[in-house]
Amino acid sequence: MQENGRVMKEKGGAAAAMNGLEKITGQILAQAREEAKKIEHQSAEEAEKIRVCAEKEAEAWEEKAVSSLERELEELRNRESSKRDQERSRAVLEAKQEIVRDLIGKAKKKMRETDEKEYFGALKTIFPRCVRGECGVMFLGSRDYQRMPGDFEKEIKKIARETGGVIELREDPSIADGFLLSYGGIEENCTLDALFAGRWNELQDVVNERLWRESDGR
Repeated sequence: MQENGRVMKEKGGAAAAMNGLEKITGQILAQAREEAKKIEHQSAEEAEKIRVCAEKEAEAWEEKAVSSLERELEELRNRESSKRDQERSRAVLEAKQEIVRDLIGKAKKKMRETDEKEYFGALKTIFPRCVRGECGVMFLGSRDYQRMPGDFEKEIKKIARETGGVIELREDPSIADGFLLSYGGIEENCTLDALFAGRWNELQDVVNERLWRESDGR
């Protein structure tokens, strides 16, 4: 009887020990599951944060790319517009320069073809600007020398005397129009080509000013 009681007591202690072990094991497993849930939750939160951050970065990059593209397109449009403006301005300038050349050419042609009175009157107006108070020679082209009015030579010599000089008129077939003055090897070119060439910039400015004024409606 005593033996049986001892055996039963031992079996009861073993069962209690097993129950205690299972209880501890269960607690450990429960804690492990809880920790696993926490880790999983944290991982999900981190993943969500990463996704949100990536989306924001992608949006920011997209906005930057769009802004950069728009800026480049605007710069390209401005360059193209500036290029067109420059081409248009150059075309207008070239057209006006051509008009200036044409008008000055017509003015020179008109002076060459004007009647004798007006033509030689212009030569008499030009002569005082070129005359020197010395002895010199006025060379005229053959056409002008042969058709000059009778009083032209007299008036030219008078102008020369008033400046303290003496002038002689001679014919030179190489001169087309206007005249050439010679003072002891020093020549003063007063042909129409030389006169218009010398005043080209001045004449061009005058014509240009009138053209701009007309184009502006003033």
